[in-house]
Amino acid sequence: MEKCLNCNTELTGEYCHKCGQKRIAPGDRSVPGFLTHFVEEFFTFDTKFFRSLRLLLFKPGKLTNEYIHGKVNRYTSPLKLYLFMSIVAFFVSSLISPDNIEDFEGYGPISSFANDIIASKNISDELLAERFNNEMSSKLPLYMFGMILLFSIPLKLIYLSKKRYYVEHLVFALHFFSFVMFGFTLSFLLELLIPDISMLMFVFVIPFFYLFIAILNVYKQSIILTFFETSLLFIYFTILFLFMGITAFLIAVILI
Repeated sequence: MEKCLNCNTELTGEYCHKCGQKRIAPGDRSVPGFLTHFVEEFFTFDTKFFRSLRLLLFKPGKLTNEYIHGKVNRYTSPLKLYLFMSIVAFFVSSLISPDNIEDFEGYGPISSFANDIIASKNISDELLAERFNNEMSSKLPLYMFGMILLFSIPLKLIYLSKKRYYVEHLVFALHFFSFVMFGFTLSFLLELLIPDISMLMFVFVIPFFYLFIAILNVYKQSIILTFFETSLLFIYFTILFLFMGITAFLIAVILI
């Protein structure tokens, strides 16, 4: 009997029941077969991604509910979706990164501390700015993922009575932060077109109402209770966001 070339399990159909790999026919090794496989893979991802994106943006909480209820293969996985959104956001943000260290002034109470460190560096402003951008871009993904983990913990505590698995709260957090990353991307793109635009709307205002609707749809409690819980979670999110941002900034300044 023919065996799967990936895991050596006996095949009973077109796909291996153990690893899911499709049976490789002789024609698959030809150039047309290779191109056909590529097109199938591309459009499968394309369909899953845009189906996931549509629910993520326009139906808060729906994508999380679909995943929790077992409809996994129809959509891009929560982690993969977040990673894609974050990569796009960090790439777009790099397009508007300051090219002079003087542009980093104005960070409130931490600016004097940062300026003292910057002044002690015996290199050009342009090189300082380049190093700063490199440090921020390399560390921010790690900080943001840490935020997701820290954000999912109070979700578990607040909704302890719901007896949900922690992973379900983690999926909710991943989807919420995927939306936040989309907001970052949109605000960065608008900033390229309108330099004076405020990011406040995209970072805080819209995500608050998105979070409210998502919690309402996923955890299914009264509107008043949901609004109260959303307010608490968003205050926590804001503090976490500012703390991580300041920490990332200071570490980047110290390491440049």
